[in-house]
Amino acid sequence: MAFASTNAALALAQMGDFEGAERELRSVSRRAPQVVDTRAALAALYWKRNSRDDAEREWEFACDLIDTGCGKYRDKQWLTTVRRWPPLMVDALQKFLTID
Repeated sequence: MAFASTNAALALAQMGDFEGAERELRSVSRRAPQVVDTRAALAALYWKRNSRDDAEREWEFACDLIDTGCGKYRDKQWLTTVRRWPPLMVDALQKFLTID
């Protein structure tokens, strides 16, 4: 259920409904706080929306507080071909990950 809801939120973001995507992702993160996909997507979305502190908080949660960690999400090809994130969110996460 969590992955389906996260996928729906990713689709909303790709279509430009950032508020709907955030609402869905926040809902999933409350119900299933240990899903890295949701936390990484929130980080990307917050970064895209210029909420830097929120983006960093979600990324730190994904990397440090979830057993599986965030390593795979640093790989653009994996994110695109295996996880099949939409281009807008892949780009948003990549921009977040390349900050100085």
